[in-house]
Amino acid sequence: MTQFDWQEQLKPILPPEWLSTQGKGVKIAVLDSGLNLDHPAFKHFNKGIGHRYNATLAGDRILFGGNDDVSEQKTDNTDHGTPCLSIISGLQEGVFRGIAPLAEIFVIKVSRKAPGTPFELFQAPDFINGLKIAKALKVDFAVAALTFSQMKLSDFSISKPAANQAIDDFLATGTELFNSIKNYHVLTDGVLLSAKYFPTWHPKGINCGYVPAADVFEKLQQDTGIHFFWDNFKPVVYRASGELEEADLSTSYATYLTAGVAALGLAHLKAVEKDNFKPRNRAELLQMMQNVAKPLETVGTQPTLSLLHNKLEINS
Repeated sequence: MTQFDWQEQLKPILPPEWLSTQGKGVKIAVLDSGLNLDHPAFKHFNKGIGHRYNATLAGDRILFGGNDDVSEQKTDNTDHGTPCLSIISGLQEGVFRGIAPLAEIFVIKVSRKAPGTPFELFQAPDFINGLKIAKALKVDFAVAALTFSQMKLSDFSISKPAANQAIDDFLATGTELFNSIKNYHVLTDGVLLSAKYFPTWHPKGINCGYVPAADVFEKLQQDTGIHFFWDNFKPVVYRASGELEEADLSTSYATYLTAGVAALGLAHLKAVEKDNFKPRNRAELLQMMQNVAKPLETVGTQPTLSLLHNKLEINS
């Protein structure tokens, strides 16, 4: 039996007709730190021919048909894209299966090594370039579990309105964006951290995240006006090192999990509607996922998994 199977975990929650699709026919752009293409859980990508783009490079990567090097570099703070994407697309027989391993993935690297440090960092201009690439690829949706401090936008000569405009232009094509809302905490001076990050502050994205305390949940909704999904569980991911790990809760993992569920729903619609398939807008996509969400008490053998709720429930 597979050591960890996301589809088995989701059986108590999602319709079997969704799960059976494994995401086939859905195109997803992943804007992150890249992917370890030698990882055993991604052999089914066949090295991702035509599906690799490095948004940190100069020029129009679309003209080259992909195939840029997107392997996560051997620097600190880069093991992000691989474990995140494993939630959706990891597949190694007898070891691990992601939520939608048959989805077509376009990996877009939007991080680069910071000068004078061993770290890779996400920079706003690279993210915006990545959005342009995703737009040209005509994917069903994009995933970006990233945050950039608003204070740093000025370092790149990008204003908040200009940054938001880039997302507006992307969303205007009818493609949706799943992104993270920063872990929500209240500072001692009463200043709230929600909506202070790019791209998480954008109200038209499908925001995913984690709310750590019941007393701030309603205020979060009031402050941001953002409709978002969140999860309260310990996800299992497949790290670039080749190890399965029950990881700490993060907004990144919640984002990828929610996007994986959306891929299953869209794959089912594509299979049923075939030539009559029409892309779903943000409201329709949210409603599609809400329609299958079940109360926590029906989850059965997975009492710590709480998916697609819009009211806060903290598990003991």
